[in-house]
Amino acid sequence: ILLYHTVLNVAASSSQIFDGQVITTASGNNITVLIEDSGTINIADATNRPGGVTNPNVTADNGIIHVVNKVLISDPNVGETQTRSVYEIISSDSDFEMLTEAIDRADMVDFFSNEDPITVFAPNDH
Repeated sequence: ILLYHTVLNVAASSSQIFDGQVITTASGNNITVLIEDSGTINIADATNRPGGVTNPNVTADNGIIHVVNKVLISDPNVGETQTRSVYEIISSDSDFEMLTEAIDRADMVDFFSNEDPITVFAPNDH
């Protein structure tokens, strides 16, 4: 969530952003700038429920802060019941290629795919 709220290598003031601008965040996901006729800046996330910029251009030594009135969500399914197995989620994410390979080689796909609840502390490839 924190990386989804951060843009790297640029300190952009509100005058440097434009309506419809798609910005890639530090998480690798995109947000979209929406500017109303009144000049109000909104940030659209994956939920398509924009957050309003309530205090733009708070200047810091190492960047600029634009205060928004909501937590931006990079995955529209956050908070919804997950309908995929642990294995399906892990194996479909490129951050877990080594873990997927380990599960496959250990012949544990069924274990990570069954309906019994489990918690996995999944190491990523980084």
